[in-house]
Amino acid sequence: LDAKLAVENPDYNPNEPFSQPILIKPDCAKYIVEFDESNLTMDQCETSKKRKTMTLSTTNAKAKKKKRDFDNGLRPGEKDNGAVIATKGGGKFTVVGGSRADGYGLPACVTCAYKKDLPISMTKGGPKSEILDENGKPLETVFMRNDKGGMKHYLSLEYAKRVLIPSVRLSPEDKARGVQPVIITDGHGSHFTCEFVQHLKEQGCRLVLRPPHTTHVSQGCDVVNFWRLKNGSDGWNKAKANLVLQKAKTGQSRVTLNLTDAMTCLTPAYNGGFSRPNNVKAWDVIGVLPFTRRVCWNLKAREDAQDRALEADQCERLMRVK
Repeated sequence: LDAKLAVENPDYNPNEPFSQPILIKPDCAKYIVEFDESNLTMDQCETSKKRKTMTLSTTNAKAKKKKRDFDNGLRPGEKDNGAVIATKGGGKFTVVGGSRADGYGLPACVTCAYKKDLPISMTKGGPKSEILDENGKPLETVFMRNDKGGMKHYLSLEYAKRVLIPSVRLSPEDKARGVQPVIITDGHGSHFTCEFVQHLKEQGCRLVLRPPHTTHVSQGCDVVNFWRLKNGSDGWNKAKANLVLQKAKTGQSRVTLNLTDAMTCLTPAYNGGFSRPNNVKAWDVIGVLPFTRRVCWNLKAREDAQDRALEADQCERLMRVK
């Protein structure tokens, strides 16, 4: 309300689960943004110092396996059926994603574990956003690097300048009316630095932090987008496996995926995870657009169901005793 993005709903009923206390203005949904990050790796095997390789397809066997089989990528009880082998090596990076409440996805921001300048073959790719810059061109993927490949606090200011602010650019009319964009995120240290907060304030934005330990139900990126990015039909995990099989057809006995392959896998995964239907669903599920107390009511319904199950279990035990 203070940011002039919504008006009070005179028909609000606090006893109705999905009644809206405020109504977000249709032309102002584009000024509400959320973002988060997720770590990704090009490894195709489990995290283990001993596990150097793996088979993409194995069959269980009752016969006990020797320790050397585990070193070759097989768990005890698994049998190699001749499938493609992928090596443990690869690379690690972090992708920062988000969306606006009108359903448009933010451009991806990729931070790689790389000590030198990123290869041109990598930075040419990447998903493009439907959000346009001031010149009418789609905002492109932003690439950054550091030693660990994580989203560190000193990169948050760069992310704000290159992604957040261009994505919520106010029209002259809205600026004159005093409209303020709202940036929603969790309280992770990399998102919440003095420089980051000060820059958003200078740009006329409001920063909203979610309550601690609630992002699994209150953050659309976690609830919908990143799950789809990793596990969808065109998601990250499936894209990596398909790329390994594709490379294996060229005759390689063991395939290594590295950061140069990252955009090949990330582009369809990000476009699918942060597609407009998924973004709209994410904002609805967390109760922002439409603005409801959905999360609270869902938690209450879950508690009531647990209480009923506990009561039924106690009654059943009492009957057995009798």
